[in-house]
Amino acid sequence: MELFFKYNFSRVTSDEIASHIGVSKKTIYNYFSSKRDILVAGITNLKNDLDLELDKILSSKDMKFTDKLKLNLTTIALKLNKITPNFGEDLRKNLPEIWEEISKYKKEAAIVRFRKLLKAGKKDGYVNNHVDLNMAMLVYMSALDNLLDPLFLNNLPHDVLEKVPYSAKEIFNLLANVIFFGVLTEKGKNELIKR
Repeated sequence: MELFFKYNFSRVTSDEIASHIGVSKKTIYNYFSSKRDILVAGITNLKNDLDLELDKILSSKDMKFTDKLKLNLTTIALKLNKITPNFGEDLRKNLPEIWEEISKYKKEAAIVRFRKLLKAGKKDGYVNNHVDLNMAMLVYMSALDNLLDPLFLNNLPHDVLEKVPYSAKEIFNLLANVIFFGVLTEKGKNELIKR
């Protein structure tokens, strides 16, 4: 996976994989029937690791809501940080069904856990009662989906695209800031409330 993330799936050969991990190509094919199967196994491991870490965070009894929220977003960002726009574009072109699976997983994993977290935060007084959780989920998922989608990013105007952060970690952090802190100052919020 390290090679796939760094050089893209289509450019990495089975010989390079064998050399990188210090085994023969024949040994690799004792366990995998194709380079594609190696990718699928790697993505499955990535998803399983992320699921375990996020479930551990959500089920923690010792962590405050704000700590869970921050750790949840940081964990997702760090795990998905390896999925660069170039890697995504390569999969979209060469293995669209796998890219679709990754996109579907991102949505499902984020929706289930983020909804749980927001509900708990609302119950405990950390999330505003006037916030519609479904809309918060929709905004979060739409932004996340688009900001990690190379096709969407490549269609942005150049002056906007050059200011979009490249790594998933940066995207997650900036997205979290916008969603949780908003774009208005207290002065702006107060003026909006008066209207």
